[in-house]
Amino acid sequence: AILVAAIIYLKFDTLKELILSNDDDISATHGGSNDIVQMVQDNDKNYLVLYASQTGTAEDYAKRFAKELKSKFGLNVLCQDVENVDLENLHNLPPHIIVSFFISTYGEGDFPDGAVNFEQYLSTAQLSDLKYTLFGLGNYTYEFFNMAAKKALKMLTEADATLIGKLGLGDDGKGTTEEDYLSWKEETLETLHGFINLSEESTGF
Repeated sequence: AILVAAIIYLKFDTLKELILSNDDDISATHGGSNDIVQMVQDNDKNYLVLYASQTGTAEDYAKRFAKELKSKFGLNVLCQDVENVDLENLHNLPPHIIVSFFISTYGEGDFPDGAVNFEQYLSTAQLSDLKYTLFGLGNYTYEFFNMAAKKALKMLTEADATLIGKLGLGDDGKGTTEEDYLSWKEETLETLHGFINLSEESTGF
């Protein structure tokens, strides 16, 4: 009983995220269009989380982050797989909407299979009005550690997008992905205070 209580205490924030919301809260309805800007506008979203995931880990962390933004700060967040949306109009995203990217590395430093079009898009994009955060998931035992996220950072920088905070690097090889994420999240949320009004809402806990 003591062990269970200790686990609940240590994982309280994570459990609260799962209890307070489900995927419906961070999804969107759309009338046959996958245009990301239209989805944001039609569903009155004010924050965007995009993930590129091979095995589902990046997806899990992206959804956790999105749910916390909603439950703790009251943001109306849209969370989507880059494979399932059309990003061609991302440069037309309203400038007050910040995008958080979660990108895993696959194979020899590659983007996930479903993110090939996303990588191609970033290679030629112009995103001077875009403000974003970025968390990568990788494994230090591979030669190209977190290379997909690092490539994304390089391309987004060349596209004139503005990085908020620092690039986060989760390391499954050391078994510290959770700790890496929590450290990045804390610093990122603190930095986001300077860009949007983050005031914690009462959740009854």
